[in-house]
Amino acid sequence: MIKEVDYTISSSTMALEPIDKGGFLTKVYDESGIILSTNSPLELLINACDIRDSNYHWRINIVKKTLSFYKKTPLVICPIESIYAFPTTSPQEYHCQWIFPEHIDVYAMKMGRPVIIFDNELEMDLNCQMRILIEQIDRAKKCTTHFRSLLQKSFIHILYRKN
Repeated sequence: MIKEVDYTISSSTMALEPIDKGGFLTKVYDESGIILSTNSPLELLINACDIRDSNYHWRINIVKKTLSFYKKTPLVICPIESIYAFPTTSPQEYHCQWIFPEHIDVYAMKMGRPVIIFDNELEMDLNCQMRILIEQIDRAKKCTTHFRSLLQKSFIHILYRKN
Protein backbone atom coordinates (compact mmCIF):
# COMPACT_ATOMS: atom_id res chain seq x y z
CA MET A 1 0.00 0.00 0.00
CA ILE A 2 1.32 3.41 -1.00
CA LYS A 3 0.63 6.46 1.17
CA GLU A 4 0.51 9.59 -0.94
CA VAL A 5 -0.59 13.10 -0.07
CA ASP A 6 -1.00 14.62 -3.54
CA TYR A 7 -2.73 11.96 -5.63
CA THR A 8 -4.20 13.18 -8.92
CA ILE A 9 -6.98 11.29 -10.69
CA SER A 10 -5.89 9.97 -14.07
CA SER A 11 -6.83 7.28 -16.57
CA SER A 12 -5.27 4.74 -14.17
CA THR A 13 -7.72 5.57 -11.35
CA MET A 14 -10.20 2.74 -10.80
CA ALA A 15 -12.16 3.79 -7.69
CA LEU A 16 -12.27 6.13 -4.70
CA GLU A 17 -13.41 4.98 -1.28
CA PRO A 18 -13.75 7.29 1.73
CA ILE A 19 -11.82 6.26 4.85
CA ASP A 20 -10.79 7.86 8.10
CA LYS A 21 -7.49 6.26 8.97
CA GLY A 22 -4.42 8.00 10.35
CA GLY A 23 -5.11 11.30 8.64
CA PHE A 24 -5.96 9.70 5.31
CA LEU A 25 -9.41 10.36 3.84
CA THR A 26 -9.47 8.32 0.64
CA LYS A 27 -8.44 4.84 -0.35
CA VAL A 28 -7.65 5.06 -4.06
CA TYR A 29 -7.82 1.93 -6.19
CA ASP A 30 -5.31 2.54 -8.98
CA GLU A 31 -3.78 0.33 -11.66
CA SER A 32 -0.56 0.51 -9.64
CA GLY A 33 -2.29 -0.66 -6.44
CA ILE A 34 -3.90 0.87 -3.37
CA ILE A 35 -2.97 4.48 -2.59
CA LEU A 36 -4.01 6.45 0.49
CA SER A 37 -4.72 10.15 0.07
CA THR A 38 -5.17 12.94 2.59
CA ASN A 39 -7.80 14.50 0.31
CA SER A 40 -11.45 13.47 0.39
CA PRO A 41 -12.96 11.77 -2.68
CA LEU A 42 -14.85 14.97 -3.51
CA GLU A 43 -11.66 17.05 -3.25
CA LEU A 44 -9.91 14.62 -5.61
CA LEU A 45 -12.79 14.79 -8.10
CA ILE A 46 -12.97 18.59 -7.97
CA ASN A 47 -9.21 18.81 -8.47
CA ALA A 48 -9.37 16.37 -11.41
CA CYS A 49 -11.87 18.64 -13.15
CA ASP A 50 -9.98 21.82 -12.20
CA ILE A 51 -6.66 20.67 -13.67
CA ARG A 52 -8.48 19.94 -16.92
CA ASP A 53 -9.85 23.51 -17.02
CA SER A 54 -13.33 22.41 -16.09
CA ASN A 55 -15.59 22.47 -13.08
CA TYR A 56 -17.02 19.54 -11.09
CA HIS A 57 -20.44 21.15 -10.61
CA TRP A 58 -20.66 22.19 -14.26
CA ARG A 59 -19.77 18.65 -15.36
CA ILE A 60 -22.43 17.13 -13.10
CA ASN A 61 -25.04 19.65 -14.28
CA ILE A 62 -24.35 19.05 -17.97
CA VAL A 63 -24.97 15.31 -17.49
CA LYS A 64 -28.17 16.06 -15.55
CA LYS A 65 -29.38 18.39 -18.30
CA THR A 66 -28.28 16.27 -21.26
CA LEU A 67 -29.16 12.77 -20.06
CA SER A 68 -31.69 13.49 -17.29
CA PHE A 69 -29.76 11.60 -14.60
CA TYR A 70 -30.79 13.69 -11.60
CA LYS A 71 -29.70 11.42 -8.76
CA LYS A 72 -26.36 9.66 -8.38
CA THR A 73 -25.26 11.53 -11.51
CA PRO A 74 -22.17 10.15 -13.27
CA LEU A 75 -19.24 12.53 -13.64
CA VAL A 76 -17.49 13.18 -16.96
CA ILE A 77 -14.04 14.19 -15.76
CA CYS A 78 -12.46 14.21 -19.22
CA PRO A 79 -14.04 12.73 -22.33
CA ILE A 80 -10.80 13.10 -24.30
CA GLU A 81 -8.91 10.94 -21.78
CA SER A 82 -12.03 8.77 -21.32
CA ILE A 83 -12.18 9.40 -17.57
CA TYR A 84 -15.70 8.86 -16.23
CA ALA A 85 -16.85 8.00 -12.72
CA PHE A 86 -20.12 7.17 -11.03
CA PRO A 87 -21.17 7.32 -7.37
CA THR A 88 -22.59 4.32 -5.51
CA THR A 89 -24.78 6.54 -3.32
CA SER A 90 -25.62 10.23 -3.17
CA PRO A 91 -22.30 12.14 -3.41
CA GLN A 92 -23.41 14.15 -0.36
CA GLU A 93 -23.21 11.02 1.80
CA TYR A 94 -19.89 10.48 3.56
CA HIS A 95 -19.60 6.83 2.53
CA CYS A 96 -20.13 7.47 -1.21
CA GLN A 97 -17.75 5.41 -3.31
CA TRP A 98 -16.78 6.51 -6.84
CA ILE A 99 -16.18 3.87 -9.51
CA PHE A 100 -14.34 4.45 -12.81
CA PRO A 101 -16.12 1.91 -15.06
CA GLU A 102 -13.40 1.57 -17.71
CA HIS A 103 -11.51 -0.66 -15.27
CA ILE A 104 -14.30 -3.05 -14.22
CA ASP A 105 -13.52 -6.61 -15.22
CA VAL A 106 -16.25 -8.44 -13.29
CA TYR A 107 -18.93 -7.61 -10.76
CA ALA A 108 -20.73 -10.16 -8.64
CA MET A 109 -22.31 -10.85 -5.27
CA LYS A 110 -20.06 -11.95 -2.41
CA MET A 111 -21.47 -12.60 1.05
CA GLY A 112 -24.66 -10.73 0.13
CA ARG A 113 -22.88 -7.59 -1.13
CA PRO A 114 -21.81 -6.48 -4.61
CA VAL A 115 -18.09 -6.57 -5.33
CA ILE A 116 -16.08 -5.36 -8.27
CA ILE A 117 -12.97 -7.06 -9.54
CA PHE A 118 -10.89 -4.65 -11.57
CA ASP A 119 -8.68 -5.42 -14.57
CA ASN A 120 -5.60 -5.66 -12.31
CA GLU A 121 -7.45 -8.16 -10.05
CA LEU A 122 -7.92 -5.74 -7.13
CA GLU A 123 -11.26 -6.37 -5.46
CA MET A 124 -13.57 -3.77 -3.92
CA ASP A 125 -16.63 -4.33 -1.73
CA LEU A 126 -19.46 -1.94 -2.53
CA ASN A 127 -21.95 -0.26 -0.24
CA CYS A 128 -24.90 -0.33 -2.65
CA GLN A 129 -27.36 -2.89 -3.92
CA MET A 130 -26.58 -4.90 -7.07
CA ARG A 131 -29.53 -3.21 -8.80
CA ILE A 132 -27.94 0.21 -8.15
CA LEU A 133 -24.55 -0.96 -9.39
CA ILE A 134 -26.03 -2.26 -12.66
CA GLU A 135 -28.01 0.96 -13.11
CA GLN A 136 -24.93 3.09 -12.50
CA ILE A 137 -22.80 1.06 -14.93
CA ASP A 138 -25.53 1.52 -17.55
CA ARG A 139 -25.67 5.28 -16.91
CA ALA A 140 -21.89 5.53 -17.20
CA LYS A 141 -22.01 3.68 -20.53
CA LYS A 142 -24.65 6.13 -21.79
CA CYS A 143 -22.47 9.06 -20.71
CA THR A 144 -19.43 7.59 -22.40
CA THR A 145 -21.32 6.94 -25.63
CA HIS A 146 -22.91 10.38 -25.67
CA PHE A 147 -19.74 12.36 -24.98
CA ARG A 148 -17.57 10.26 -27.32
CA SER A 149 -20.11 10.93 -30.05
CA LEU A 150 -19.90 14.67 -29.38
CA LEU A 151 -16.10 14.51 -29.54
CA GLN A 152 -16.16 12.62 -32.83
CA LYS A 153 -18.55 15.16 -34.33
CA SER A 154 -16.33 18.01 -33.13
CA PHE A 155 -13.20 16.44 -34.61
CA ILE A 156 -14.95 15.71 -37.90
CA HIS A 157 -16.18 19.30 -38.03
CA ILE A 158 -12.66 20.62 -37.43
CA LEU A 159 -11.15 18.30 -40.05
CA TYR A 160 -13.64 19.12 -42.76
CA ARG A 161 -14.47 22.75 -42.11
CA LYS A 162 -14.03 25.13 -44.99
CA ASN A 163 -11.37 27.80 -44.58
